[in-house]
Amino acid sequence: MQVKLREKVMVRQAIKSFLRRINHLQKKVNSRQSVAINSFSIHDLVPDFETYLTYEGSMTIPQCSETVTWIIINKPIFITRAQLYSLRKLMQGANDSPKAPLANNFRPTKAVNHRVIRTNIDFQRKQVTCVR
Repeated sequence: MQVKLREKVMVRQAIKSFLRRINHLQKKVNSRQSVAINSFSIHDLVPDFETYLTYEGSMTIPQCSETVTWIIINKPIFITRAQLYSLRKLMQGANDSPKAPLANNFRPTKAVNHRVIRTNIDFQRKQVTCVR
């Protein structure tokens, strides 16, 4: 799933709570402490959406297997500049193994190669707006 992030001063409480939990978890992992992970719903993080696009694509990591259906939500998730910075600081891996940032971990855009892009957006209705 791809979600676009946009900066905004006021954001949803669920985003604040999620980032606090992630930062707490990162500190525990780095200090080798065990931590219970409480469940959370992805629905609390993403905006309410009815319109989206999908296409068949590939994984973003080697071997780039073409086994993914990408879903692109038509609305952004609003976060503050500080929250974006917090997400960009997150690292993957433990202290004793090589770490890599979770940010900027994308590969160059590839050709569409005759893929079909599907959407449920009704472009004839004036109420529907696409986020650019």
